[in-house]
Amino acid sequence: MATVLQKKRKKQILEAASEIFAKEGLFGAEQDSIAKAAEVGKGTLYRYFENKNDLYINTIEFQAEKSFRYIDSHINKSENLDDLLINFIEATVDYFLKNPITFDIIVRSNNTMLFEAVGVVQKVRDKYLSKYYLYFDKAIEEGAVKTFNKNIILTMLDTCIVSLVYEHKSNSKYSVREIKDTLISIFRTGIKK
Repeated sequence: MATVLQKKRKKQILEAASEIFAKEGLFGAEQDSIAKAAEVGKGTLYRYFENKNDLYINTIEFQAEKSFRYIDSHINKSENLDDLLINFIEATVDYFLKNPITFDIIVRSNNTMLFEAVGVVQKVRDKYLSKYYLYFDKAIEEGAVKTFNKNIILTMLDTCIVSLVYEHKSNSKYSVREIKDTLISIFRTGIKK
């Protein structure tokens, strides 16, 4: 079991790696730069991670965990499916705009390891959001919404949010409020009976 110091050191390395990978990508990032930013020796990186790819995947998982913990704390306020969708959209958009490193790591990560990265993000996402499927089941049972695959709905919602946040960050074509209100309206209207 890892000691408190080991956990702190690993987090320190992951925070530094997040900044370097967000700026440089997987191939541009150098382990020497990550070690220097983390204020550890290069050998220390190998005590925690097998190689740069392992560090990269762990960095993606670290950032995904941070984002979904934040989103989860806002979704927990939901009383029904409508609240869940609103809270999910609001929290996800807000988090990605306030945390550009997370956005860059998760969304704009190097395509070389995309499938493994997507798998890591999906695993974290499923851990947090699977408990909210009950909201969908209850709304379907009550006849409030159409019968649909709830995982597809959440995946579509994720994809829409990421695309629109990327668009907003790229050229601010859409306001944050416009993005949120449009997504809320489309998903509320689209799934209701």
